[in-house]
Amino acid sequence: MKPRQLKAASRDLADFVSAMKQSMGGENTSSVDSQGTVNRSMNFMLPLYLGESGQQSYPAYIHVYDEEKKTEGQEEKKKETWLRLCVLTENIGAVELTCRIYEKQKLNVRVAFSNRSAVQSFQEYVPEFKASFADSPLELTDLKVGVAGTKL
Repeated sequence: MKPRQLKAASRDLADFVSAMKQSMGGENTSSVDSQGTVNRSMNFMLPLYLGESGQQSYPAYIHVYDEEKKTEGQEEKKKETWLRLCVLTENIGAVELTCRIYEKQKLNVRVAFSNRSAVQSFQEYVPEFKASFADSPLELTDLKVGVAGTKL
């Protein structure tokens, strides 16, 4: 993109974020501790539209956490970003997806379902999910699927 287009896109994104904060009643925090660790967090709720026609709406809770910290002996700050998405569905109950990005392109994914039959049904999609990262800049390092409330 040209610099002017990037600037316009940045403005549009900032406007969108501002509108989301006002309309969804979410929370946005940022802090720096005594060791220089920077923590940023944002959470909000919004409807997710799924299905073939996109007419079915499900309430979704989204939490994004970002941390940058510098430890002794390191020149670069270590950065981790977490995304947690919780959706309450009509047919399979609650689903929680937690993603952790670290070391710039490594990704851990945890998927928790509220019942065991949903876990078993999802297992057939695991190879396809893993294969979807073949052309991605992200490297899927770990994927765990299980029942909520149990150790994944």
